[in-house]
Parts: sequence; C-alpha cells; structure tokens
Amino acid sequence: MKINYPIKYTAMPIIEQVGWTHGLHDLEREYGVVCYIVSKCYLITTLEKYKENGSIKHEYEIVFPYQIGDYGKWQRKIPNYHLIQDYCVNSNKVSEVFDTYEEALKYVESKNNKLCEMSCKYLPYSENYDEKIQNIIAEFNEKLDKYKLLEKQILLNTNDIVVGQNKKLNDVIKVTNDEIKILSSNIYKVLSLYANENFVVYSISDDEYNNLIKNTDSKPVIENAQILLIHNEKDNFIKLLSEEEQKIYYIENNIIVYDEKLDRVTKETFEKIDKKSLAFYTTETMLDIMNSYKEYEEIDLNEIKETVKKKVLK
Repeated sequence: MKINYPIKYTAMPIIEQVGWTHGLHDLEREYGVVCYIVSKCYLITTLEKYKENGSIKHEYEIVFPYQIGDYGKWQRKIPNYHLIQDYCVNSNKVSEVFDTYEEALKYVESKNNKLCEMSCKYLPYSENYDEKIQNIIAEFNEKLDKYKLLEKQILLNTNDIVVGQNKKLNDVIKVTNDEIKILSSNIYKVLSLYANENFVVYSISDDEYNNLIKNTDSKPVIENAQILLIHNEKDNFIKLLSEEEQKIYYIENNIIVYDEKLDRVTKETFEKIDKKSLAFYTTETMLDIMNSYKEYEEIDLNEIKETVKKKVLK
C-alpha cells in the first residue's frame, strides 16, 4: 500500500452548528460537538506530555480517513503534508486510540453519555422540567442514531485499512541482463519514473525479496513470482493482469479504471514480452495495488436511510 501509517480506532467528534454567538459586528454561527462515533484513523504522531507531578499524558496526532467536505458530503482522505514546513495539514489531536472496535465503542459510549448529561446539567428548573430533560435526551439519541449510520458506512468503506496490518513499503528490485540493482524508490514512485519505458512488474514474497538483496552479485534465481503490471512505452496507462473476463483494469491518471475495449492481459501476454523490457520486483501484491489506486466514492448522509449501502470499486 502507498499509505502505510499504523491504523487505530478512536472517537471521531461530529461537529454541527449549535447556536449563534456575537461576532465583531454581527451574529456568527457557533459550532460544537453534538456526538461521537467510532472511526479508524491513521496514526501520525504519539506525544508524551510530562506534568509537574511526574505523571505522563499521551496525545495522538491522527488523520480520520473520512472527513466532511463540500456540500456536506464525507470524502475519503489520507494524511496530507505542507510541502515546505512538513506538518500534517489535515490532522486532529486525540487523547485515546485503540486496537479494537469494541474498546473504542466503550470509550465513545462513555463520551456520548457525558455529552448528553452536560446538555441537561444547566437546564433551569421549571414545572415541566422532567419533560424537557426527556426531550433533550430523545433529541440527542435521534442525532446519535443518524450518525451511527455514518459510522457503519465509514467502517465499510475503510475495510482496505486494517488495524495491525500495516507493513513496510520496500524498495524495488530491478533486474536487467541477469544483474540486480536495488532502487531507492517504492513501486509507486517507479511507475511514474519509468513512464516512458517498457517494463513489467512482478510480486515476490518477503523471503524471496530478502534473498535477492543478499545475493546481488550472483545470477538472480527468482521463483514463484506473481505477474502484476505491464507497460508499453507508447501507452499513457499501465495494464494489470486481470483474472476477470469482463473487466480490463489499468492505471491511468493515478486511479484504477477499466475498459472492455482494451485487450485483456493474461499470463500468455507476459510470456511474449520483449526481453529488453525492464523487470521490476516488489513485495506489493495485486490487492495492495488495487487498494492503493482505488477511487473512493463520497458518503452522502442524506442518502443513507434505514439500510447501510456498501460502496464498490468503480
């Protein structure tokens, strides 16, 4: 995968307009947290803050994989850094992250209970005080039910990022004329660097990868390599080996698309490759490639009713 940050679960605050406040000249919208839901997150930084009494408080810099965007739609995001100052521009700070959904859910339920209690705490007493309290609780639960649908949708749309399964993105091995060269670039950078060349990309296991690195001076012996990609210098796209008869997948403009008019790429196609073509070996798999170039659809909460819709790859 292109993005290999550790993945955790955490509480994602849902922020809405909660009222109005006096601005410099006119009334301005006031925003606040209306509830929390469970979300996966990219873990960017872990901070330790030391207090006077010697205790340590942890703080985590994270990026939520779905964030509110234009027209109120939720859009898939990855960590985005400032080009010059090198800080993450779309991160948030949280005090807790978890390895399981169940742990995060228990934490989120506690935060929602406290938030609901605070909504009732400063309500002035009146004859219909109990009724007003029940109305506040009912309104809060209605809002929470709405965003629990969003939680389910986000979890479905982030099944490609798994807690505890991030892996190192290895350098690429280039093999030409029985010579091995280790490139200081991952496969995703190589695909753009060699855009004007004929090349083939193979997937190998971690053991095979390490064996090649240790024996760069000898004739390479490569077994069980899986065919991934093929590129012709005349094309502005990169073909993928497809196991599906009806879909011809290729990478174009940094996304995965398909076109039934293209010739289907098969193992026989690779066997006819010109020996002068460059050969690259990577530990990335077909699933890694597909997930790294997947185009994710937006989530429109207004379209989600009683059932949760599962988005699919275009």
